[in-house]
Amino acid sequence: MRRRTIFSIFIIFYLYFLLGGLLSYRLANYFWFINYDFNYQVSFLMPILYALAALAAFLLAYFTFEKIKFKSGLTNNETTKPVGSSEDRYIPALLALFGVGAAGFLLMMSQYGGKIPLLSEHADDFRTRISSGLPQILYFQLVLTAVLGYFRAGRSRERKQRYLMAGITVISLCLILMGGSRSMFLTPVLVILIDVWRKKVIKTGYLVMAGTAAVIIWFAVGILRMGVELGPEIFLLRFAADFAPEFREFAKLLAYIPDKIGYLNGQMFTNTFYIMIPGGVLDLVGVAKSVDWVPFGEFLKNLFGYEFAGGGLRAGLIAEFYANFGPWGIIGGFYFLGIIIRFFDSRINRFSGDKSALYLLIGISLASSTLFTLDAVIYKIAAFIFGWIIYKAVLFAISEISLTIPQN
Repeated sequence: MRRRTIFSIFIIFYLYFLLGGLLSYRLANYFWFINYDFNYQVSFLMPILYALAALAAFLLAYFTFEKIKFKSGLTNNETTKPVGSSEDRYIPALLALFGVGAAGFLLMMSQYGGKIPLLSEHADDFRTRISSGLPQILYFQLVLTAVLGYFRAGRSRERKQRYLMAGITVISLCLILMGGSRSMFLTPVLVILIDVWRKKVIKTGYLVMAGTAAVIIWFAVGILRMGVELGPEIFLLRFAADFAPEFREFAKLLAYIPDKIGYLNGQMFTNTFYIMIPGGVLDLVGVAKSVDWVPFGEFLKNLFGYEFAGGGLRAGLIAEFYANFGPWGIIGGFYFLGIIIRFFDSRINRFSGDKSALYLLIGISLASSTLFTLDAVIYKIAAFIFGWIIYKAVLFAISEISLTIPQN
């Protein structure tokens, strides 16, 4: 049965971006925190037209390429088991990946004086200072561990193995939550919920309840990250600030580009790769770190003159396409995105098990790109691929070692 899993997720995120953004605009101008320089008195006609054009380009690409079969040398009959191994060999691989993620979590804590990010005051500013680099890449492996642990637990035939893998999944989710990253926590939860929905294990009503609980946790983590010194009013502030701000920021961007500054002509896409390369590596090739190499969210924050603590603005990929290449950048970018998401849907329908888990993780990261900037999406995907290589390397090593041990 053909399923459009990632396509459906993208549509949900996009409707949230567009319809939720219009409602968010009203909230942002009625709540008291307008005094904090969150005034969005801008025209929404052109942003709506651009958003509809982007959606049309995406749909055209997706359904056009749906008729094309993406071929691969692999088949669905291929398993993820190493040759000559039992299911026991997956436990060391998961534990190794978990160890990498736990090490990243501890490194994050050490960068903030040994404090747990979720329980620390002003964690937004803390997460900005460690939003890239080795600790964050290692921390991301907890997401891959949680998802692979869930998938392996569902495939295991032995009760002890299922319990152990399920335990690894639960502990990984707890560490992700304590890391204070809401998007990182919701990603494995969403993958698990999608798999449960695909297998029709639970009723839709329970699935909606689980999704609602995840959103409530997402909102609560946001409050903890801001701090509580503002009193009860912080609940209104956090809700209005968090509820679909991407469309508001995109609308405001149109008043700045190209009237006040010209199009960036791909500069932000180049920055995406520069900011992920350590300064020492760049020094070896004779390239100096530039103060202009900032994430797109930071660029918008500086452009609009905001001075709040924490990271940059959330404007979504549509704003980044526009800022770099104008209206044609939006149409071309979302057309290309439609092709990529169609490819990942075909992979998810073709494979199961570990490969399906990886494709779901990357596919969801791409589907949610309408709410994030390119650097955040690429950084996340690169971290998942890094973890996948570690996982497969451990499985391969175990398989090779098992072949050298005489069989009784």
